[in-house]
Amino acid sequence: MNERIKELAEQAGLYHQVNDNNFYPTALSAEQSITSYNKFAELIVQECADACLHDDWEDPRWGRFYANKIKEHFGVEE
Repeated sequence: MNERIKELAEQAGLYHQVNDNNFYPTALSAEQSITSYNKFAELIVQECADACLHDDWEDPRWGRFYANKIKEHFGVEE
């Protein structure tokens, strides 16, 4: 799994890292799973939108435009 994806999955509570530096799935209830997967999806969408803002656009307004379009498309708030 990509390192950034691992970090996002950990932030969402889907995985946890233990002393051996390996990632293990977190034991979650059905309700906790739904919350964690929703958070994981939002983090990925936010990461994509942020990538638009850090791109080397000739006009930075395009980066903001596309970042907002991505978040709007997926219904992710700031």
